[in-house]
Amino acid sequence: MTQALKQDYYLRKAKRERWEAYRAEQQARAASGKCFTDYYRGWDLFEEDPDEDLFSGDNPAAVQDQAAFDAMAKDVEERTAKRKAEVAAAAKEKEHGNAAFKACQYGEALAAYTRAIEHHRGDKSIYTNRALTHIKLRNFLSAVEVWLSGERTQHWLKLRWS
Repeated sequence: MTQALKQDYYLRKAKRERWEAYRAEQQARAASGKCFTDYYRGWDLFEEDPDEDLFSGDNPAAVQDQAAFDAMAKDVEERTAKRKAEVAAAAKEKEHGNAAFKACQYGEALAAYTRAIEHHRGDKSIYTNRALTHIKLRNFLSAVEVWLSGERTQHWLKLRWS
């Protein structure tokens, strides 16, 4: 999280430097007798930096409660690691389900997709795969329930009748 904030800061700093270089170039053109214009394209290069003082210099802004800040940073890192592990486990179960589905082992595929959903509920394609497996097992009402539980829209509908 802190690395992302630093990276965001440095990207904004680079934009600001490009803006300042552009502005200096325009002012130099005006001083040399060439026409000076406020060319609006240059405005896209500038972005206000609300956190400019936080990372400037060698001393970042002081945190009032450093221990609490460190605890929050540690919590964010732990949650991120846990979430990545859950997503990886869900992807592994999904691949297992896909392999079972291709082998026409629909019961095993259904169980794998169910485990994948338990690991990570955010992958919407797992709901669709699970609904398709229910259709192959001729459990049509269960297919509709699974599909609706994933809050599907027609965009996600990839069921093919074969």
